[in-house]
Amino acid sequence: MSWGSVISANLEAATGERMPTVLSGYLRNEVTLMESSWLQSHVDSPFPTYLHELPGAAKYFFPQLARQMRPCRLYFEVGDKDGLSNNQFGRDETFANIRAIYREVNAADAVTLELFEGEHEVAGTKAIAWLTSQV
Repeated sequence: MSWGSVISANLEAATGERMPTVLSGYLRNEVTLMESSWLQSHVDSPFPTYLHELPGAAKYFFPQLARQMRPCRLYFEVGDKDGLSNNQFGRDETFANIRAIYREVNAADAVTLELFEGEHEVAGTKAIAWLTSQV
């Protein structure tokens, strides 16, 4: 969930496990967020993390992270009212880029995006059914 989704995705990429993975409450273009007025207005909060500070940090976030994960099956679930995983911060564009990266290895159908009615939370119902069908 949320930042845990980023950590989980990086672990999948680093270990090469390629286990079907549900990523809840996170799907945006991190570069867009880092350049946004939202971040500037929250400059006093501890939002940026160690990953943001690394040289070439974009490769540790989606969509670039998808190159390290493919063809790992991914299920993104995001609330339609999630304040930081929305189209202002590139949600749909990022998903399209992830799908294009997966398409390069004929695996575009390995990534799913479900928008549910909600905010920054886990819906789970469809995600659990998806995950169960993967084993």
